[in-house]
This record gives sequence, structure tokens and C-alpha cells, in this order.
Amino acid sequence: VDQLVKISLDGQHEIMVKADGFPGKPVFLNDVEIDGHGNIYVSDSGDDDGKDAGIYQISSEGEVSEIINAKSGIKRPNGLLMDGYNKMLVADFGTGDLFQLDIANGKATKVNSGFGGADGLVRDTNGFLYISDWAGGQVWQLAEPKATPQLITDEYESAADIALSADGKHILMPDMKAGKLYFLPIK
Repeated sequence: VDQLVKISLDGQHEIMVKADGFPGKPVFLNDVEIDGHGNIYVSDSGDDDGKDAGIYQISSEGEVSEIINAKSGIKRPNGLLMDGYNKMLVADFGTGDLFQLDIANGKATKVNSGFGGADGLVRDTNGFLYISDWAGGQVWQLAEPKATPQLITDEYESAADIALSADGKHILMPDMKAGKLYFLPIK
């Protein structure tokens, strides 16, 4: 929760950024996203009140910078998803809001809300956006970030970070409290 580790498919690992390599004090590093230029973004959800929360960027050369901090308006940044050039969607675990972040200037704009403990973000091959709610065990689908959310499931204990299956036909959803991984079909 306080360092960035790279793990290869054969199980080898290396520490890319140690805790003291971050400009701020990492408290609860959470999600990772990579842009088309090889920059890595890491959310830090901070403590339960959002103290020390933020988002870091690690350049392809290994330079670490803070994109936003706890004063950005995003209480507890969690899920990250690139959303066009220099833009990123950010799920706020603390408020259940969805933000669009302008990476260049650090400006966060709220684009949707009502996602409980907003956790994971993924986009399918048809462009639909999915958001998981860890606290409510729900997964939502949106045609675009500002669209009215459509509930696709609410039968789990804790819908954690989500991913798209390699064939693009399922959302991979870990239910952390239940200790299970589910494949939710995409319709």
C-alpha cells in the first residue's frame, strides 16, 4: 500500500517506486493506470478521512510527481481510467462520485455521482463504462461518464476493482469479502 511494484508474468518482481520515492507520504496506494506514452498513474486513497490522498504520475523515465493532492476536491481517489488525451476518470471511494481529471492542470470536474464506495473503472470494446461499488456490492454501466447509470448487479458483498476479460465478453469482478472472483457477462 506504500510502494509501486512491477510483477512480470513469470512471477518476478521489482520495486519501481519505494515509499520514500513519492513526493507525498503514500498511505493507501490503490489503482494503477497507464497512458499511451508509458506514464503510470497511481491513486492514493489516503486514510479514512482522505488525509494524504492524491494521484501520482511516474514518467516513462521514472520521475515521480503529484498530479493532485487532498485539496483537489476528490476525497479518496480510487479507480483510474484514461478518458482521452490528458484526461482521466477518477472514482472517489469517499463520496461515490465520478470525476474527470485534466492531468495537465490537475483540475477535477465532477461528472456523475451515486456510486457508494466507488472502486473500479473499466471501459468495454463498445465504449460502455463500468463502475464498481465496493461498499454496496454493485456494478453499474454507463453509456458515457455523464449518462444515467444502469445497475447491472447488486448481489455481491463487496465489488472491488474490476477488469475486462481478454475476449471482451466479461467483467472480472472480485468480491473481496466473499473471497471469490466472478465473471459478469457483458450484454
